Amino acid sequence: MTERLFDFPIAETHLGERLDRLIAQALPDLSRTQAQRLIEEGFVRLNGQTITKPAHRVDQVGLAQVRVPPTAPTTHLAENIPLAIVFENDDLLVINKPAGMVVHPAIGHFQGTLVNAI
Repeated sequence: MTERLFDFPIAETHLGERLDRLIAQALPDLSRTQAQRLIEEGFVRLNGQTITKPAHRVDQVGLAQVRVPPTAPTTHLAENIPLAIVFENDDLLVINKPAGMVVHPAIGHFQGTLVNAI
């Protein structure tokens, strides 16, 4: 996937609105949380100025630019982790998950998760 760049006008009716909310409205493919993350990471400019606060209130008419970087492909590697399977068919898997086992990979837990076991 390639980087995408979106430009949209800031009209007088947008003055006083939160930037994250405005982006989520203007780009319906993005959630407000995604808009907040893009702002915090420096991917949003208002009238040429980089804004890094999601709660920034729009205070002038002009142009907003949002760069959406390509998403990294996610791959979950299978691991040979024994599971206590209670029931299994083509549509359903019921397991007795061990206490403390992380369900899906996340920061700090990329291996040994339930997703890796399944």
